[in-house]
Amino acid sequence: MVEAGDWVIEGKLKAPQATCTRLNTTNIENNLKVLDFISASVNLSNYNAEGIITIMDWKTQIQTEFDRADQARVRGNEGQARVCARRAAGIAAREYLSRRGQSVRTPSAYDLLKLLAEDPLLSLDLRQATAYLTLRVNEEFKLPVDVDLVAEARKLCDELIKNG
Repeated sequence: MVEAGDWVIEGKLKAPQATCTRLNTTNIENNLKVLDFISASVNLSNYNAEGIITIMDWKTQIQTEFDRADQARVRGNEGQARVCARRAAGIAAREYLSRRGQSVRTPSAYDLLKLLAEDPLLSLDLRQATAYLTLRVNEEFKLPVDVDLVAEARKLCDELIKNG
């Protein structure tokens, strides 16, 4: 039978066809059900050799993350709002660094923000925003400073989009 680890090679998704050839054919009826599940749950047009293809443009992705942050706040989930703010800032950072000719290989918003903090072309205010966005929460899941990460992420994104 197919195991979860069979779907990943070096951190990248494999196409389901490659995995399907590894199915045990002793129980063909069960295997057909598995194949139906695989083909129904995976849209191959969203995959390439590097994994998932970006479907939305980066500006739409940023806005989607800010919408999710706002929705999380309405639900009282400040932790989720912070996560969405960091993701939005990471998307903007990736685009900004790419447009500046830097090779960006990490999918991590945190790593992208750390990389961005080293950019000598950023203003002190934007460097401070990246520092806030990379702060770790304490044992009570609170930030060590009183700062609105959604507002900081919006400020950073607006400037990066404008200057990128």
